Amino acid sequence: LQKAIIDETGMNMDWFFDQWIHRGGEPIYAVNWSYAADPTSKKPVTVTLEITQKQVQDAVVGLFKMPIWIEFLYANGKSERTQIMVDQAHHTFHFNTPMIPVTVVFDAGSHVLKTLEMQKSPSEWLWQLQHGSSMLDRYDALVALRGNTAIQDYKTELEQAWNREYFREMRAEIASQWLGLTGALGLDVNDGMLKQFVSSPHASVRKVLFEKLPLQPAFRDLFLLGLKDSSYANVESVVNRLWSMPTNGLNSQGPESGFISYREILEAIKEENGHLHNLKVKYLELAYSEALAQQQKQGNLQGGRTENEPQLFLNPLISMAGPYYEFRTRTNAMAALKRLNVLTPELCQNLFDAILGFNSRLASPAIDLIQYFKQQSNYKALIIKEIQKTSSLTPLGKPYTEEEQKRLMNLVQ
Repeated sequence: LQKAIIDETGMNMDWFFDQWIHRGGEPIYAVNWSYAADPTSKKPVTVTLEITQKQVQDAVVGLFKMPIWIEFLYANGKSERTQIMVDQAHHTFHFNTPMIPVTVVFDAGSHVLKTLEMQKSPSEWLWQLQHGSSMLDRYDALVALRGNTAIQDYKTELEQAWNREYFREMRAEIASQWLGLTGALGLDVNDGMLKQFVSSPHASVRKVLFEKLPLQPAFRDLFLLGLKDSSYANVESVVNRLWSMPTNGLNSQGPESGFISYREILEAIKEENGHLHNLKVKYLELAYSEALAQQQKQGNLQGGRTENEPQLFLNPLISMAGPYYEFRTRTNAMAALKRLNVLTPELCQNLFDAILGFNSRLASPAIDLIQYFKQQSNYKALIIKEIQKTSSLTPLGKPYTEEEQKRLMNLVQ
């Protein structure tokens, strides 16, 4: 590639490959800007830009040489750009501009991998959000305004930004800040912005809504929509949030005040597999824990509960940790069984199969799970017993060799 660039363009790019390929790190730029102008004069304004490279330099990381675009944003809505070469520890650049900029954008368009430290006032960031020519520059300004309290009517500014911007991460950030500014007490279920968030085609926007929406009965219908969201990740997030709500003693079936019951949550995801079976694993985990809790509370034969009902959910969950599922489903099932703190002979064999297999991304979580269970004396005894069953068959239908048994035993001992 390096030779092809020289052959095709005649440009020697050795310096570029040296700092980005053969060395490491990234530049950390500290940037400040100021101006000098005589209000009574028609002479150009002098804008001064001070740039310092702050990264720690060593045998691998040095100073970076990079062309940087600088953009001046003016009060009349216009802008202009110029390019500079930054290659020293400290630079001072002077520019003549036709008027005083409202703000200056360093690395306009965000073309350079970097960390930027540039202090601006809230009004400067707001102008950059409103008038930056690049979406990335506007996004940087939006992030810089997180937690802002200095701009009057900032909520209205966010609503206007929502109508201007269409990139999904911009809209997700706008939704997050708008919900944060509104607060639980100020939200109205009929608010137009809420309706736009929930109907957004972007899963990341809906994710923000379901994460920040208050867990209150007024928003029950929105959460029910979340349980049927087109994004399986969003559905799982909503399930986790609703399930973790405390009970208040008035509703033994789920979250407080009859908001959304455990049974409604389970029914909503009962027939779903999800991405890599994430919803099926979640359903089996929660259904098992709920059936077990109700069984202990009501007795084995009361309220329609049977002694084996929890096992009806546990058995398929254990199977999903076995070799007939792809490895990410298996690791999800393992994580669920760890949360339930359940280990059975079948799960032991599934973990052994994962550990002895070729896939390190599957073996590693299986080893971690064995290390977790072995800290409990009853489970440690079960693991050792299963390893020592030389006549037992593995999930794939063949007995373990002595070498494999030794390897497994070393994990326990």
